[in-house]
Amino acid sequence: MSMGMGNSIIIAGTVLIVMGILLLFISIVRRSGDDPSKKYSNNYNYHSHYTPNSENVDHDDNNRHSNVRGGGVVMIGPIPIIFGSDNQSAKVMMILAIILMLIALAIMYLI
Repeated sequence: MSMGMGNSIIIAGTVLIVMGILLLFISIVRRSGDDPSKKYSNNYNYHSHYTPNSENVDHDDNNRHSNVRGGGVVMIGPIPIIFGSDNQSAKVMMILAIILMLIALAIMYLI
């Protein structure tokens, strides 16, 4: 790897980090102007079971559970940290981690 390529990678990484921090601050500033009393105001009572498309839907209060699943991989160098809300998500994240590890190792040793 030439010195010019190394410098450009460092500059690109620094620019991405600075852009991420700026986006974080912009989003905080934009959200700080929101009126908290209007957070759930959509012309209907927040605690009611009415939603704009639910006139003919039978609501069952006893059957309220969510099927939200998720997972993630945090790569620290070539070492993955894997987490998931269920076995299927964790398996998918393990496959992703293996792929990312192979890519990281290929970049470190081939370039």
